[in-house]
Amino acid sequence: MVNVEIWGFTESIKAGAINVPAVYRGKRYLINFSPQTGLKIVSIDDRNVKDLGNTDENRLSGDARYLYHIYHDGVVKILGVHARNGILVVDKITVDLASQTGSREEIKTISASWLTRWEATAGSTTIPPRLVLTPDWDNGYVHYIDVESGAKKDIDLGGTGHEYEVGLGHKYIARHDDIYLAMGKHLAGSNHEVWKVYSGTRQDLGISTGGGSPRPHIFGLAVFTDKIFVPVANGNVAGADNDLAILDETFSQVATIDIKGVTGISVRANMSFGNFLAKSKDGGYYIIIGTDNGESPIEAKCVLAKFDSSFNLVTKYDIFSFTYPSERHFIPYFDYSDITSAQIVDIDRKKVYIYTEEINGEYKFVEIDISDIWDDIEEFNGRSWIIGSTKIPTILSLSVTPL
Repeated sequence: MVNVEIWGFTESIKAGAINVPAVYRGKRYLINFSPQTGLKIVSIDDRNVKDLGNTDENRLSGDARYLYHIYHDGVVKILGVHARNGILVVDKITVDLASQTGSREEIKTISASWLTRWEATAGSTTIPPRLVLTPDWDNGYVHYIDVESGAKKDIDLGGTGHEYEVGLGHKYIARHDDIYLAMGKHLAGSNHEVWKVYSGTRQDLGISTGGGSPRPHIFGLAVFTDKIFVPVANGNVAGADNDLAILDETFSQVATIDIKGVTGISVRANMSFGNFLAKSKDGGYYIIIGTDNGESPIEAKCVLAKFDSSFNLVTKYDIFSFTYPSERHFIPYFDYSDITSAQIVDIDRKKVYIYTEEINGEYKFVEIDISDIWDDIEEFNGRSWIIGSTKIPTILSLSVTPL
């Protein structure tokens, strides 16, 4: 059995945001920042949320992207970015967990004339600690920004129409010849692609996961000592039934997971969500998988599923099921966000933490007790946040500078 506790709160938090967990004096916290909803401290132990303000009323969208963080003696400092119309803002976020205070300092603004639509920031990504990649939604370019020097590089996508409308994922692999990054154009039924960062070229992978459009931010990279997996999925098109493709580190497909078969949602995988949690001792994998049905009223379902080494379903555990009005899409924090959008694994308490955006007037924080399957776990996904009473949260990062 996997036991689940869910508690609600009314303070607004954003999914397309920066999330950094921390442990201070034995208590667990999650720091969430979006220019739309501001800076928040979620107290996991006390089950409350403190609003520290620091919104940006002139923001282009509610999305923020992570670049770097450091934690010492109860103080968390985060470097990130968000956008205004025609401007990239570099933010230094400081939170003091002892005093429960925080601030956002704009340490730099960089002219970015193509940042005129919210889709440009929603489809952007970062390669920590200094590189920002954003698509130009209307004019067929991907733009690189070095936030330290302010230097910019513009790459022509070489496409027309929907070829312009691409999203860049936070799933990337550094190899000897380039950095390979998940990419997709927002066109129904399109194949998944990979963007080569140094050479500035795109490659059609010939892989489609349904009638929706590729969503490269859905799911996260899975990093184990002997395997790296790149999960890709489609979504956001009415009537489309979408699957989850599992790619290896060369972006070759190794398996397909039927999301409808796992979750039981029978209409369509509107915007699937989830992440690899762990590898089991018998060579299988635990994966959090969820979706909503896209109908009215909307039903959202999330499970923790165990697969064997060939990704055949072995068993599953229900995490949550919600029904809510059709005007709101269900967005958990590990969906359509940035590199920090990974589950928190508490190794002392044998728990996993995630949260959701608003459902029926409340935001939900979900605590998953995995103590009953703890002895079956060989290792956790290296792209998880790992916390404990004596440990600093860690997450995989990569330092690169484009040619």
